[in-house]
Amino acid sequence: MEDAEGSPSKDTKKELKQLPEAGTNDTGEEMIEAKCHCEQVRFFIKPAENGKKLQAALCACRSCRLSLGQSIVPWAANVPREKIVWPDGSAFDGNPRQSVKVFKSSEGVQRGFCSTCGASTWFISAKEPETVDVAFGILRGKDGSLAKSFFEWRTKKVEFLDDALDQDLLTLVNSNLSGLEDA
Repeated sequence: MEDAEGSPSKDTKKELKQLPEAGTNDTGEEMIEAKCHCEQVRFFIKPAENGKKLQAALCACRSCRLSLGQSIVPWAANVPREKIVWPDGSAFDGNPRQSVKVFKSSEGVQRGFCSTCGASTWFISAKEPETVDVAFGILRGKDGSLAKSFFEWRTKKVEFLDDALDQDLLTLVNSNLSGLEDA
């Protein structure tokens, strides 16, 4: 909640300091929770198998910039659909649930967002229909905002550099991406 000036209330600040940890399913398998600001959209991502990690990346494409209003957007990238489940345990199928609405931001691309708070939730491309990019900002990792116990960050470069408007910002970010490995 916000106070009259639009600043986070004391309760909200306290809640932000105590973000929930990754959840578990009925068999005790650890999962990372995805939840929008108003909590009307909520789902879970299962971990990769065999000690591997899922991928995370930064994107500077035109579609992300215009859809999310940011120059660089972090994504849980190429998450296999079977790794995403709704709170009731049912499989993710890309269809709207809860307060999710979808729109086509470009040919063959579907983006999900919360119709209540506006948070971006996912990106699905017809070119890779078996995978989903999940908006990183809605993830609730027990080990912080980078969720490094679940995700390996691509640290070679920001994706879609040619689409970027602010080349100075991208140069700065690219020169420091390797720092994610040490964070």
